[in-house]
Amino acid sequence: MGVALRYNNPVMDAISCSVPIERMTAERLEQIASALTRAARQLEDSAPVQGTL
Repeated sequence: MGVALRYNNPVMDAISCSVPIERMTAERLEQIASALTRAARQLEDSAPVQGTL
């Protein structure tokens, strides 16, 4: 699963996580998706504004 990092337009970056299917439960999938989304928003918030570099 992956989450786009939306600090550029068009989107050019993403973060992802892979897990062996044997260990994936619906609960674990929800936990990982939530963690990825939270991490993506934190990265977006800390990214420099496009065009300021």
